[in-house]
Amino acid sequence: GSDAEYDTVPYIFKTGLGGYGDPEDYYRVNGYSWDITTEQYWSPLRKGAECEATGDDCPVCSLKRVGIAQDYDTEEFKYVNNAKENGDAIIKNNRFKDFQLWVVSQCGGFPHGIDNSYDPLWYLFHSMESYYQAMWVNCHNYDEIEEDDLYDNTDAFEPYCLAQDTDECIAINLDDPLYFEGVLSKRPWSYIHNEELNIKKLYSLPKWNVIY
Repeated sequence: GSDAEYDTVPYIFKTGLGGYGDPEDYYRVNGYSWDITTEQYWSPLRKGAECEATGDDCPVCSLKRVGIAQDYDTEEFKYVNNAKENGDAIIKNNRFKDFQLWVVSQCGGFPHGIDNSYDPLWYLFHSMESYYQAMWVNCHNYDEIEEDDLYDNTDAFEPYCLAQDTDECIAINLDDPLYFEGVLSKRPWSYIHNEELNIKKLYSLPKWNVIY
């Protein structure tokens, strides 16, 4: 295991899902900061990723997290909002764009070195984003607005784009089909195999049986 000091890493790295990777072995997490073997939890080879760490046998590759403890010794990881502060922000930012920008400011601090959707922390990250969204919609009673009426309620929804040239943005309107790369759309069990997905369909999470 690792002898590295854990005081300077994000709290999430101490919760049983491993920490940073071994800098001497392609930043392998399995068996280094995580007591789980590659055979028990592995990540398929991805473009640009290494599959050359100890025990890797493509496509069964160990989980990688680039970075060492010192990389996380920054102000952004030393303070996390408490429940009241998050609740106050959800109430205060009643307009869609303001709320979305707040979420980005909170969740944008996802530890760097984790850019793999097969990382178990990835699911926790997106679950928290969805939790904020569900709380916001519910607290402001936007769940009582019919989907087709969202355009008439700019507090509840307003298309926006952070790019200076809005032509660079896709899927920012309610009915715009969202884009998914990879092979997900080719899987028969996937919703997007036969159906388009857009913001309107995703706006109310309880309709997807996602309830917090």
